[in-house]
Amino acid sequence: MSSLHTLSLAAVRDKLASGEVSPTMVVEAALARIEATEPTIRACITVCAAEARAEAARLEQEAAAAPVDFAEKPLWGG
Repeated sequence: MSSLHTLSLAAVRDKLASGEVSPTMVVEAALARIEATEPTIRACITVCAAEARAEAARLEQEAAAAPVDFAEKPLWGG
């Protein structure tokens, strides 16, 4: 999703929470944007792409291992 850079952080957070995008997708979009604009902007002294990708992968593994919460409602009146 290459248009992630046009969204607010709150919108990206919401897309992450809904599962519409993954942490890896967000990181890759940010890295692509840095690569595309850095020669002109020259704002980044160091880009830690490997570390960002590793953290995104860790977050995805952590989310996959998390238990799913659900509410149980009794089928009878109590």
